[in-house]
Amino acid sequence: MRRVVVLLVLVALAGCAWPLPGGIQQFVVFFRTDDATLSLEARSIVSQVVVAAHDFHPAKIEVEGHADGALPQDAALADRRAEAVVKALEDGGIDPAIIGRHANIVATEAGIAAHQVIVRFHATP
Repeated sequence: MRRVVVLLVLVALAGCAWPLPGGIQQFVVFFRTDDATLSLEARSIVSQVVVAAHDFHPAKIEVEGHADGALPQDAALADRRAEAVVKALEDGGIDPAIIGRHANIVATEAGIAAHQVIVRFHATP
């Protein structure tokens, strides 16, 4: 039960976008462990990103996939997570020319922060 509550809080927080310095706005999409499939909650966050992108017209959208570990398959997982979000953004009508994608692997024991894709809007290219 505690895990469910924690997950629901994380999903709720993930949907929040915080204006950051320098004209950047950020969203966080969480993934299940060892998975690059967009869950129902993740699809909801990506839908919010699409709506915000249509409203704010960012010059650039940066999609950064994360996974924990230091093995090649961890980097591949981070890349697949980023690609899942990019595809969903493109399916939502976002111009692929403004989307940049990259992956990061993180050395962590807890792993919670590593199971995510960060989407950032930039006001300038």
